[in-house]
Amino acid sequence: MGVWRVDTVRKAFVFLALSLLVVPLFAEKYSADEWKKLTAKFQNAITAGDSATFKEMSAAIAEDDSARAVDVLITAVARISNVEDYDVLKNALASLKSTNAQNSLERYLQKGTQPEARSLILQVFAQLKDTKRIPLIAQILKNRKENLMVAKACAEALGEIGDKSAVPHLIEFLEIVEKERGDAPLRGTDWYEAVKALKKITGVEYHTAADWKKWLETTGGETQSQTKGDIKNPQTELAVPPSTPRFFGKEVVSRTPVFVIDTSGSMSELQEVPVEEVEEAKRAIEKGWRTDPVQKDEKKQEPLKPPSGKTIKMPRIERAKLQLLKLIAMMDSGVKFNIVSYDIEVHIFNPSGMVYANDANKEKAVKWVKALTAQGTTHMDEGMEAAWKFVSEGCDAIYVLADGWPTHTGDPKRDGDILEEKILKFCRKHNFMKKVVVNTLGFKGAHRSFLKKLAGENGGTYKDIE
Repeated sequence: MGVWRVDTVRKAFVFLALSLLVVPLFAEKYSADEWKKLTAKFQNAITAGDSATFKEMSAAIAEDDSARAVDVLITAVARISNVEDYDVLKNALASLKSTNAQNSLERYLQKGTQPEARSLILQVFAQLKDTKRIPLIAQILKNRKENLMVAKACAEALGEIGDKSAVPHLIEFLEIVEKERGDAPLRGTDWYEAVKALKKITGVEYHTAADWKKWLETTGGETQSQTKGDIKNPQTELAVPPSTPRFFGKEVVSRTPVFVIDTSGSMSELQEVPVEEVEEAKRAIEKGWRTDPVQKDEKKQEPLKPPSGKTIKMPRIERAKLQLLKLIAMMDSGVKFNIVSYDIEVHIFNPSGMVYANDANKEKAVKWVKALTAQGTTHMDEGMEAAWKFVSEGCDAIYVLADGWPTHTGDPKRDGDILEEKILKFCRKHNFMKKVVVNTLGFKGAHRSFLKKLAGENGGTYKDIE
């Protein structure tokens, strides 16, 4: 009997000890009534746009360190309207440590339906340098039915985590993409983010899965590069294959681009255009997108010749049209695109939405581009807002061409600054989660500082058109 009682007491003690260990993993800090009041105050802060209270309540909710805290914080993503609140949510989620909360984050990442919320979770894992999440992130990346925004966030997260165990996964992703897209000139921003991640992890850069595999086999994944994990501006430091289409020299990698083109009166101005630019565009238009196999002798590239210095006089609008026609010709049928022109009015190639670059749509686009004329003032703000409507259809890159300041009055001194601030605020409000890349290009006379700021705030770059 004594032995039985000792054994029973021992078991009871062990059970109590285990209970004390388990409780912190799942216990919630607040009572049901306290939680109700806290979350109500949190939701009211969002409704009122009270960022100070929102920050305070986010931190308090995170202290609960529970699955219900994840639920409340994640569902708030759809309601916030500025990048500051977005960062508050990210930091609150990053502070969660319990197994319950971590499992809940994984479930949202795997099964959630809101791309913005899932991308936020990926940023949290990246911020924490969470190497144990690499297999899960890689699995989502390689799912070809995955949302493009989430796929790009996966590649970016793997690069930010920076662990070399992600390298084989990223190479496998490139292999999948290459098999799917073949030699298509527009590689895709998901491809771009994967190559950028590989470069960030390894410090070296290749553009095909075969070259990456060869490097991996040769080096075992080790590199002596000084740039490893220290790419301050990958948008400009990452090279792209020579075959990548270019819009006035700016690489176009997106497979869902929208082009926003200035067709105001000043675009009729004549300028000297290098002969090589015109000839290169005409060759691309003539060749188009090749669906037949490229012959061996065609793969041999002639050495680049130095510029001849010869020029052709051409109106800016005609030069822009030639560049657009070149890009249209180089699109394969898997690309979705649209074109917006802005002057005193906004005109859209296909107002009902993005279109695939099949032969019929490309023929219509060519006809539409050729009919563009230069006239009126510069309603860039309305052009940008029109382009943004296509983000919901998957547009992930916008290319903005301008040759002056935005103005509705014809006098930028009267309304230029106001319209520029309107455009910047519009993008800040709508793009802090979407992360659509906005690249800008300017002819002589364009407001360079504004165009640089617009691109810089939206993940893109500015380029002068000489």
